[in-house]
Amino acid sequence: MQFAASNLQSAILSGPLGANLSGFEFPGPVPGTVGQDYFTPTAQNCRDLAAEGFQLIRLPVLWERLQRTPFSALDSTYKGQIDQAVADIDAAGMKAIIDVHNFGRYSVITEGGVRTLTVGSSDVPIAAHTDLVTRMSLAWRDEPGVWGYDVMNEWHDMPAALTPATVATATSSRANQAALDAIRANGDSKWFLWEYDSYSNMHCFEKLFGRNPDAPWSDALSRTAISPHHYFDRDHTGDYKTSFTRADLDRVVREVTPILDWCEAKGVPCLIGESGVRPPDWLPCLERMLETLAAYRRAGVGLLHWAEGDHYHSPTKLRLHDPAGQMSLLSKHQGRMLA
Repeated sequence: MQFAASNLQSAILSGPLGANLSGFEFPGPVPGTVGQDYFTPTAQNCRDLAAEGFQLIRLPVLWERLQRTPFSALDSTYKGQIDQAVADIDAAGMKAIIDVHNFGRYSVITEGGVRTLTVGSSDVPIAAHTDLVTRMSLAWRDEPGVWGYDVMNEWHDMPAALTPATVATATSSRANQAALDAIRANGDSKWFLWEYDSYSNMHCFEKLFGRNPDAPWSDALSRTAISPHHYFDRDHTGDYKTSFTRADLDRVVREVTPILDWCEAKGVPCLIGESGVRPPDWLPCLERMLETLAAYRRAGVGLLHWAEGDHYHSPTKLRLHDPAGQMSLLSKHQGRMLA
């Protein structure tokens, strides 16, 4: 595809425009103290985001707080706090995605300190993750404020790695499909976001899946979207420790179009679960990304910015009321919810 140079004109994306609302996922003691170790979004947060035209809010949550031990019931206090956030999001006119923000890991406290265990290991088998997702689905399948599930944020360094030859057998693929099957077995028709290895990096798509692969999932309801993440700094971490150069802008289209072209060809929805820049120097990269996304019309391509939250601080923080920040670009775009 060819893209014209941006002149900051308004555009309508073919998928949703939204944001991540950070706080629930903050690391620290488990269960921890709300307002000290982790933070719940406020109704005002939700109203402010809705007023800026956002439609969809990804709520990152911590597995260890939601399910204190694998295969146990969901923690009623933490779930209740999530329920309140979903109600606030819904009341503001938006919808929520529940995001298990654990990077393919589950941490436990031992006498020797914290042990971080990997999904797919003997310590945390895929069945443990499936159990979590089954309970999430039973809890929220009838909740109209929940639009979908992101069952694991940024799989990486898993026991069985994802390569073009191992798409079906990679740990992330097997865990995702087991979770998707469990959701559908519950009679739950909500959207499923499919993340993948290498932190779900957008630019790694062909390296991990090969060129022109079939969709790696089976979903009889066809309500699964691939969910890559993309940051524009050279190590794609979102830390933005280096200075912006013209070369950084020049590689944006090259890095993001392979997966977008695949989605367009296959009719697969794409919801970019995280992206953001450090203003003001990196803003041209976000502008180029939005310009690029608007050119894809067939399957639905949307974007969720990372991130907003009263207690969240990073180079990419949204800062809704900064007229020279990222909202100067995001406010010029509208999204469309996937049916």
